[in-house]
Amino acid sequence: MARRIVWVASLAAALALALSMSVAYGGISDIFGSDHDLGSPGNPTCNQCHIPHNAQGDYLWARDESSTYPELTGLMRLCFSCHDGFVTSIGAWIPVYANHPVEPGTEGEDCDRCHDPHEGDAWKFTRTIPGVQWRNANLCNGCHADDIGPVYHSYDVLATSPNLPEDRTWDPYAYPERDFSGTRLFNEAGTQVVHSGDAYIKCATCHVPHGGSGGGMNSMADYAEVDGEYHEPICENCHQ
Repeated sequence: MARRIVWVASLAAALALALSMSVAYGGISDIFGSDHDLGSPGNPTCNQCHIPHNAQGDYLWARDESSTYPELTGLMRLCFSCHDGFVTSIGAWIPVYANHPVEPGTEGEDCDRCHDPHEGDAWKFTRTIPGVQWRNANLCNGCHADDIGPVYHSYDVLATSPNLPEDRTWDPYAYPERDFSGTRLFNEAGTQVVHSGDAYIKCATCHVPHGGSGGGMNSMADYAEVDGEYHEPICENCHQ
């Protein structure tokens, strides 16, 4: 029993040291009770991702995914060893669609630009950024607040009939039928998608960091030509 206590303490200390210098901005204990709490009595939670000895890389990573994902570097290799559409479809890597640009291997500019796997109480594990309060469907504002001017579409406003989306089911993580089209509405807090009736427009109504369309990472195409006529699907979805 004493040996087990010492081993667990050593693991916790090693993880605390490694993670304090890398991706973890939240407390290590925040993972318990979250969707990343994947442990069992015989295989503790931290061991799902990290080991203190013979680990792979700076994060004491428990697995080497270099042969499985040779095209990925930095944190993407860690994240997508599970978020690959097979272990879990949530947040899956979708290489044929637009994803938010990152700088692989650069702390704070990789997947950890937006996410911290230890922020268990955050919306989609959104990382805590000093001075930034956007931890909901207005996450874009954490970095892009200065890009929004008076000519931009209103957000944080209630959408009501007749200007409700015809297609509001964007969900590329659905299995097996992925859906890359739609403009979602949210509850006022921006933490839940509202599938029918009046609801709020947020940044994530039209823009998605994963599975988007074009450079603006739109949830629907901003231009389409049908039978020789010009259309704006993302606008016409609400403004029929």
